[in-house]
Amino acid sequence: MILQDPLNGKHISIRTAREGDAEFILKLRLNPELNRFLNKTDSSIKKQKEWIRQKQLADDDYHMIIEDQRSGKRVGTVAIYNINYRKKVFEWGRWVISKKAPLVTALESAKLIYDFAFKKIGLKKAVFGVQEKNETVIDFHKGYGAKAVRREGSAIWFEFLKRDLPKFMLVYKKILHR
Repeated sequence: MILQDPLNGKHISIRTAREGDAEFILKLRLNPELNRFLNKTDSSIKKQKEWIRQKQLADDDYHMIIEDQRSGKRVGTVAIYNINYRKKVFEWGRWVISKKAPLVTALESAKLIYDFAFKKIGLKKAVFGVQEKNETVIDFHKGYGAKAVRREGSAIWFEFLKRDLPKFMLVYKKILHR
């Protein structure tokens, strides 16, 4: 799906991925420092462009680019997908952030994802898997209140509920105002 308007935070913006982002996305996803915990990606720019087009047409998937507001440079990717509108549940992931991104990018992009999914789309629950060896990301999610609910292979699955957003916002404001 295509976002009607970018999601704007204090330091970053999130917009729909476009075909022109294919090379940038591959550069992130094929970077050995960043892809240790990601699913394998084909290195074909043509296939990446096809993937982007498919996601723009899907009614349950927002494939997005994170940009630094100050420089306008692309600094990451994120997605909301497998949206179940009836059950009001979504997954989020495909989250890859450049080493050159502002320090607050992870926290602010999570905030923008939750604001959009819970407040704009009207969903009530986020689910997402994190590889058990990806301790930094596990600690990040636990730090704002996401709950580990099951293990599946080498992944730990988390849930975060709309009603827990106020706790997330306390953590967000505390960190942002350091």
